Amino acid sequence: MATSFSIACDALVRERDRAFLQRVADDYKLSFEELSAKYLETSEAAIKVPRKYTKKPKSVEVETTDKKCCTAQTSKKEPCKFSALKGEVFCLRHLKQSRGEKPDKASKKAVKESKTEPVHTHPVDTKPTEPCDVCETYGEPFGPVPTEFTVKKSAADRLAEILAEADSDSGSDTEVELDDQFVEDD
Repeated sequence: MATSFSIACDALVRERDRAFLQRVADDYKLSFEELSAKYLETSEAAIKVPRKYTKKPKSVEVETTDKKCCTAQTSKKEPCKFSALKGEVFCLRHLKQSRGEKPDKASKKAVKESKTEPVHTHPVDTKPTEPCDVCETYGEPFGPVPTEFTVKKSAADRLAEILAEADSDSGSDTEVELDDQFVEDD
């Protein structure tokens, strides 16, 4: 499917090559037919039309940048996983820490405050004379022992009850569905 433009270009190139060989043959008193057979025909076979597309490379090389990791250790004695700043050996957090700067608000949130454990305001074996938050929240430590106990059912008993309820619920649903079917058929 050569276009008219490519055919015209090809004809111009052939004519130029023929004229060139004719001048060489005349100047050096050589046979034009021998030169034409030797150079024009072999040159046409040697010229390859370049492809319009290129082959994709078989392997792709990934350029890696040499990022250096922070050389500090975390509070858990593990190596820091952040990248070091340019020209430094520490990340921003550890660089500030090495300079003695105070941590910013974001890192303050990371430090958890320890909660205080609840403590009775009275001796444990006596009744409180003043209101005690722990006793009000959790009850008296040596308060009256309940006389009635509820016995919890075993897992097998509870599972049997659940299955029995499911069977009774599904049985009533099917009866209603069957009744509806018979009503529709009538």
